[in-house]
Amino acid sequence: MHGSCACPCSLHPSPSSEAVAFVTVSDARGTPRRRVEAIIKPFKLDTVTAALRDAGVVDLIVSNVRGFGRQAGYTELYRGHAYVLRFVPRLKVEFLVAEDRVDAVVSLICRTARSQTPGNGKILVSAVEDSPPA
Repeated sequence: MHGSCACPCSLHPSPSSEAVAFVTVSDARGTPRRRVEAIIKPFKLDTVTAALRDAGVVDLIVSNVRGFGRQAGYTELYRGHAYVLRFVPRLKVEFLVAEDRVDAVVSLICRTARSQTPGNGKILVSAVEDSPPA
């Protein structure tokens, strides 16, 4: 048992153990990595993840998120009543990619996630300075 965690795993440091050292995140060649977050429409998930898999991205996280952009939500009718839904459902796809492949991966997401309607989403790229060792 570790502190407030009730699991018997070795992922959490015990209160008496040394502090965990942080390392710079890089791939096997030593190239620095970037974190890519793409907010996409839910029906585009299979297309985007298949394209990312073909491009060599193997580890990714998908989360349900809600938000609004310029369209500021939409109105939906339910049992004769109009309801304004201010937050539109979207999916957030997150993964790490080598710094020299960021532009190619971002353009791949733009091509595969684009639809013919407003609200295609956002793509955010950020530096990853430190991460706990795997």
